Amino acid sequence: MNQRPYRQKPAINPLYIVLLAGVVIGLYLGLKPTASQAPSQITAATEVRAIFLTVTPELYQSKPTGLPGRSPPTPPATPESGPVVGMLAPDFSLKTLDGKTDSLSAYKGKAILINFWASWCSPCKEEMPGLQAIYEKYRDQGLVILGVDLLAQDTLSDVQSFVKETRVTYPILFDESGDISGMGYALKGLPTSFLIGRDGKIKRIQIGALLPDKIQQYVNEILQ
Repeated sequence: MNQRPYRQKPAINPLYIVLLAGVVIGLYLGLKPTASQAPSQITAATEVRAIFLTVTPELYQSKPTGLPGRSPPTPPATPESGPVVGMLAPDFSLKTLDGKTDSLSAYKGKAILINFWASWCSPCKEEMPGLQAIYEKYRDQGLVILGVDLLAQDTLSDVQSFVKETRVTYPILFDESGDISGMGYALKGLPTSFLIGRDGKIKRIQIGALLPDKIQQYVNEILQ
């Protein structure tokens, strides 16, 4: 009976094992999020403290849905539309929290800060105490603050609760259709503030929370 000669299996080259281990480790590190990618350290929105809106026909759809009776507002014509620094601020007339009607043109000759906000916007809430403080400090010198809430994507009860909680006393207006914040001012994020001089022209546009380290400087500019 013939027997096949025994053949010893070739030994595995250790270099192959090292190379394989390197590939596995490389894949693991490539898929693992780095510290700069970690959710707690994503600073794009945190640094400016703004919630950015997508400038599309669904401009305000970035807000969670589920608000009954709210139809999408008229979208802006193009992403580039809207007022810029040096232009006269577009006039508007809106209902207020107390049921009256207020307009931008009613404050001709005043230094005006228009603040677009919503009760679901956390950076908006962050800046409001500072806005209230600066309003109390300079309203006798001609400073007007108009808080324009995006009611098209908000609820009246939430706004009332927040205003009561923060004791805001400057006028709160409602953009119910979204036309002012959309077509009129072409917002790209919340909060957004337009600082308007006594001549009615826009001096600054601030996208993101207007915090104390800047608000004093900006208000001084429009009060001159």
